[in-house]
This record gives sequence, C-alpha cells and structure tokens, in this order.
Amino acid sequence: MLGRSEIAVRLHEGALEAMSAGRQQRADALAARALRLAREYGPALLVASLLDTRATLARSAGRPRDAASFCRRALFWANRAGASPDAARLRRQLGIQQAILTCELGSYDKALSMARDALAAARRLGPRSPELVAALNAVGFCCKYSGRWAEGERCYRRALRLEERAGNGRSDAVATLLHNLGGIEHARGRPKRAAVWARRGLALRKLLYPARHAAVAADAAAVAPILSELHRFTEAEELLLDVVPIYRRSPGWYRYELAVAYDNLATLRMEAGRPATVERLYRYSIRLKRRALGPRHPDLGLTLNNLAAHLAIRGRAAAAAALCREALQIFRSALGRSHPHTLTCERNCAALDAAAAGR
Repeated sequence: MLGRSEIAVRLHEGALEAMSAGRQQRADALAARALRLAREYGPALLVASLLDTRATLARSAGRPRDAASFCRRALFWANRAGASPDAARLRRQLGIQQAILTCELGSYDKALSMARDALAAARRLGPRSPELVAALNAVGFCCKYSGRWAEGERCYRRALRLEERAGNGRSDAVATLLHNLGGIEHARGRPKRAAVWARRGLALRKLLYPARHAAVAADAAAVAPILSELHRFTEAEELLLDVVPIYRRSPGWYRYELAVAYDNLATLRMEAGRPATVERLYRYSIRLKRRALGPRHPDLGLTLNNLAAHLAIRGRAAAAAALCREALQIFRSALGRSHPHTLTCERNCAALDAAAAGR
C-alpha cells in the first residue's frame, strides 16, 4: 500500500502529464491535492516542486499574482530542502521564474536585475548548464518590456544557438524562443522581421501540440497583431477568432490571454476601418486586465491608451484625454519618465488635451 508521500508523488506526476496535454484545470486540481498531502507528510523538496508546478500553471493561466505567491512559497520550501543538487537546481529555476513573474507584474527594471543575476549564476555553472537557456530567455523577456530591445535580441539569439547546437532544434524551448524573437522585433517596430520569427515559432508549436492546444493558441495570438501591422487584416482576424474560443472554454483560465486577444482584435478592426465593435472589445480587455493584473499595471495602460486613440478618432476628445491621462499615470509610476511608452503617451495626452480644449 502506498504511503501518503508516495501518493503525493503520483498525483504530481499526473499533474505534469495533464499540464503537458493542455488540461490545465485538471493539472491544477491534481497538484493542489498532492500539495495538501506533501505539506503534511512529504519532504520539503517535494513541497517546493509542487508549489513550483502550481506557479507554472497559474502563470500559464494568466494569473501572475497567484503565480508569484506560489513561487515565493516554493523558494521558502526549497531553502528548507538543504544543499542537495536537486534542491540547488530547483532554487536556480525558481529564481528564473521569479524574475519573469516580477516582469509580468510590471516591475520591469527590478525583474531585469533579477534575471541578470540568474544568468550570471547559470554562466558560473559552465556553457552546458541546463539553466543557461532559461536564464537567457528570462533576460530577453525582461529586456523587451524595459525597452532594452538590442540586449534582449542578443540573449534570445544566444539561447537559440545553444538549443540548436545541443540538437534541440525541434523542442518546445526553441518554439518559445522563436515566439519571443517575434515579439521583440514587433516591439521594435519591425513587423516584417517579427513575422518571420513568429511564423516559425507557430509552425514548430503545431508540430509539438494538437491544433487546439493553448500553447498553439498563444503563438497564433502573437502572430495576429504582427500581420495586422502588415495590413493583412483578414488573416490576422481569422487567427484571433480561432484563439478566443480556446481561451473562453476554460472559465477563469487564460483571462489575461483573452484580454490580449480582445485588445488585438479591437486594434485590428480599428486599423482596418471597421469601428463598430472596437470600443466594446477594448472595454472587455480593460475589465479583464484589471482583474488579472490589478489597476496599476503598464499593460493595462497600453489598452487604456489604445481606447483613447480610438475615441479621439471618433471625435470624443474629452473622454479620450481622460483615458490617456490614466494611462500616463500608470506608465510614469511603473516605467519611469524615460520609457518609450511614457514618452509616447505624454505626446498623445498633450495632443488630446489641446483637442479637448478646442485649440
């Protein structure tokens, strides 16, 4: 008969299998059951590993605050697990995860500092360190949001070369790096380059997962706004309309990704000259982002700024100016006065205030 600690291990294995199959709610339920047993009967390392799994699940579900809480608790238990190689490896992995979550919660400069520390630790282990690719990816991720695009691109490309040299050219990690390279090129305003990377990432992910898997949906959702910037509106909209039902099938899950999809769909329709549903989609996105990220997150500021631009085009300058000022307060607080988002929003607010005053 299995002991309770062994049952927790089996439940954890089932959670990992369900997560790999895209059954996130099932995975989280199994991990939660395992965690209840492990806290009472299991070793500290098992508790830490389960909390790490729950952090990964919460992050993939667009719940970064929950994920950050699980990650902090995982680090606490990992520190209690002693100096074994497995415990040390888990602590390094959690440090990388914590940097990414800090970035997703909007503290971009702090997150970049944490990611750089994690990268320095991975490099000390040598060029074949299994954490090196993950740490490079974390630095690249944080660089994208802090506006350090050249450094981010270098990290992504370095990580991609390492994976390919190791014979992992068709791995999930490579698909993620291709996705991220597309994202950073998109952020730099280079949509043609972005489309090449993002399409490669989507094609690889389709080889690795079923067509309706959430990982495929995330890549498709990333390709869509790039195509929109290239004025390929029909293709972009088809991708987004395929993605939305995948996210909506799991209530409470993928809330943030659904918010991003609505934001991108609204922007696409505005640029395509089809304004009828734009305001409603932006307001859906704003509501979901407030719930997922809180009221002061810079990503919320982006959608507020997008809606402000739409209302300005529709001749509602006063309402647009109010939204733009709210976005500007978020950007100044979260990003500082020199970030590209802050500077762009300042110019938008000045123009909107002038239009609202009738000047």
